[in-house]
Amino acid sequence: MDFTELVQKRHSTRDFTAKAISQTQLDQIIKDALTTPSWVNSQPWRVYVATGKTLELIREKHRELVEKGVSGQPEYPVLSRDKWDQRSQTNMAAWTTEFKQRFKPGEVDFYQSQVELFNAQAIIYITLPKGSSLWSIHDIGAFTQTLVLSATYQGIDSITAYELVKFPASVKAIMEIPTNETLAIGVALGYSSTDPLNSFSPNKLALEQVVTYKDQL
Repeated sequence: MDFTELVQKRHSTRDFTAKAISQTQLDQIIKDALTTPSWVNSQPWRVYVATGKTLELIREKHRELVEKGVSGQPEYPVLSRDKWDQRSQTNMAAWTTEFKQRFKPGEVDFYQSQVELFNAQAIIYITLPKGSSLWSIHDIGAFTQTLVLSATYQGIDSITAYELVKFPASVKAIMEIPTNETLAIGVALGYSSTDPLNSFSPNKLALEQVVTYKDQL
C-alpha cells in the first residue's frame, strides 16, 4: 500500500481477537519506531512490552482496580474538557455525538472494552526519564505514530489510549519499570475482532480548518 493509504487505514481498534502477535513482528514494529528523529538525537524513549501471562496479570489488576472504583492516577495529568481551548472542546463533543449516532443503545459496550484493555494481545509501554524536556514528549509522540503505522503496515491493529496508563503504579510494578521513569504512553496491539466498536472512526478536520497559508503557491 502507498503511504496515504497506510495513514488512512490506521484507526483506533477497541476490541481484538485472541490471535497472537509474533516476536518477529513486535521486533520489527519497534525497530521501525527507533528510526524516529528526536531532539539532538537524544532518543529519550524506553520501551516495555507486555504479552502472555504478564499481560494477563496487568489486565487482571486493571480490572480489579476499576471494579473497586479506584480513580485513575496517570503520571501525566489529564485536563478536564472544559479547560481545553474552544475548538478542541468542539471536536471532543463532536466525537461523542458521532459515537451516539453510530450505535443504538446497548449495541456496543465501550466501558467493558476498556476494562478488558481491549483484549489486546500485546501492550507496548513507552516511558521517559523523569525531568525530561518537553521536547521529549514531542519525540515520543512521533515515536508512537511511527510505531502504529509500522503495525498497520504489517496488518496489525492498534489503539493508543489513556486506559492503558490509567494505573501506572501497578503496571510499573509488574513490568519492573524503574521509579525514575515516567509511564507516558501505552499502545495496545492485536487483530481486529468483528465487534461493531471497531467500525467507528470519527471525522477528522479538513485541511482548510487547520492550515493558514500566508503566501499560497
